[in-house]
Amino acid sequence: MTSKQFFASADPFDLFFRGQADSEINLFGTDFVLDGLSLDASLSLGEAFTILDREVTLSCLLADGSPFSYDLNLVNGTGADFLSAGATLTITLVTATPEVILGDCNQDGVVDFFDISPFIEILTSAATLEEADCNSDGEVNFFDIDPFVVILAGG
Repeated sequence: MTSKQFFASADPFDLFFRGQADSEINLFGTDFVLDGLSLDASLSLGEAFTILDREVTLSCLLADGSPFSYDLNLVNGTGADFLSAGATLTITLVTATPEVILGDCNQDGVVDFFDISPFIEILTSAATLEEADCNSDGEVNFFDIDPFVVILAGG
């Protein structure tokens, strides 16, 4: 049995998906829609759910937030997705990764005056916060001050 698991983006060089008989495809993400109907309300977080339907479209946001769409065609035609009746397709609802907004040190979704104190606290302590790493070098230190001021000023 072959297995493809998509935790993030699909391979950009693989233009069409092929789910051959006895293959297993596992998708991890949010906002699952099957043939126009949302599935998220009927899914349990972290538990795989098997899709038995064919000749419909499955779309979602993959775990990294990238959009994904898969036509569950039973006919293996040129230039189209394919999912054999003997293939297994599972979807797993995961927690969406929140967007990191550089400079948003109080994590309220906006960079403003209220981010200054949390930025200073993080800068002067051993704490780390991705939003405070304003120069994106993987560390929160003196070199983040100027980029923080530029972000705060709207530049």
